Amino acid sequence: MSSGADAARARDVVRMFGALREHRLDEAEQLFAELGDADSRVKNLRVFPVLLAIQRGRPLDALQFVNSLPGDPCPELRALCLRLLGDPRWQGEAATLLDSSDPEVGKAMRELLADTPLA
Repeated sequence: MSSGADAARARDVVRMFGALREHRLDEAEQLFAELGDADSRVKNLRVFPVLLAIQRGRPLDALQFVNSLPGDPCPELRALCLRLLGDPRWQGEAATLLDSSDPEVGKAMRELLADTPLA
C-alpha cells in the first residue's frame, strides 16, 4: 500500500473513532465496514465492534464478541462488559489485570475498581 493510501486509511480510522466518541454510531459502523472491505489489516482493530456494541447499550453482544476473539487479546474489555452486565466476576477479572504489562490496562482497571461502591 502506498504512503498516500496509508495516510488516507489513517484519516478514516481517526474519523471512525471520532464518530464513535461523538456517538454517531451508524457513521462509525459504516466507516468500519468500508475500511474492512478496503483493507484486510483492519482486523487489527478487533476491539472496534466491542466498543460499538457497548456504545449501543448492548454489553452482552460486546462480551460475546470479546469471548470469540482468538488468544484473549482484550481481557480488560471482558472485565468492563461483565461490570456493565452486573456480573460480579468482573472484579476478579479486573484485579488480575492490575499488574498488566500494559500500563494503560492496569491504570484503567484501577480506575474501574476504584469507581465501584463497596457493598
